[in-house]
Amino acid sequence: MTDALMDRIKAHRSAPDVYDPPTFDQMADRIDLLMHEANLAKELVFASKDATPKKMVIFTTKECVENIMVMYGSHHAGDRYTVTFDGRNVPKDHNGWPK
Repeated sequence: MTDALMDRIKAHRSAPDVYDPPTFDQMADRIDLLMHEANLAKELVFASKDATPKKMVIFTTKECVENIMVMYGSHHAGDRYTVTFDGRNVPKDHNGWPK
């Protein structure tokens, strides 16, 4: 996927006297879009060898991951489980809280 505005910003930074800069409104719109994409709900997965069901999937934002992990860890303390958010492993301590 190409992003014409991002290409224009990069070109302007490399040769500011050649390219017209993007407007502040365009840059603000781009920032709003990036912030919105960062806050979209993503998959939080708890995969446990000991619990039933073995896999629990929640769609949430990054800001909520810690609270959900604390809740899950309090109910499944001692179980062998892994946590991933958006396909990436989330390290946890012995209580199931994120490190």
